[in-house]
Amino acid sequence: LFMHYIGPFFTNWLRSSADTTELVVVSPADVFTAHGQDFVVAATEPLGVGVVDLDTRLFVSWDQAPTLQKVHIAPYEDTLPADHADLFASHLAPYLALHPTEALALGDRFRSGPVEFEVVCAEPAVLGRVDMETDIFCGGVLHPAMRRPLPTGMREELARLAP
Repeated sequence: LFMHYIGPFFTNWLRSSADTTELVVVSPADVFTAHGQDFVVAATEPLGVGVVDLDTRLFVSWDQAPTLQKVHIAPYEDTLPADHADLFASHLAPYLALHPTEALALGDRFRSGPVEFEVVCAEPAVLGRVDMETDIFCGGVLHPAMRRPLPTGMREELARLAP
């Protein structure tokens, strides 16, 4: 992976920027394409924005999680802000943009600001990634009582009923 994609990509980038004032700057959640493959910066050390140079250590791993075709993510009613006209734009889209490497599955919960969300349906029903090709549905709200564990099989049965 490193020899065929990342190494040549950054070597060429560093060589081309050596004659200019252009810096190779990366930060978590940055996405770039190297030889036809998309890569996401999962972390930097120190945390935040960094400059890649010839002394930078790069760690690469191949992510096997499939892309979800459809996902329904709903907020918990008791975490909604007073003004929750467009939860997708104000909370869900920014969260997904900041966590492009996070794989999600039915029942996963996460917070974006004060709002707690849960994945209530996903197609295919596997651990997968949300990307630009995923149809995202963000409608309805979950009652706080839904946080309690459901009996075995009940969550899957409810997911089949989701829109």
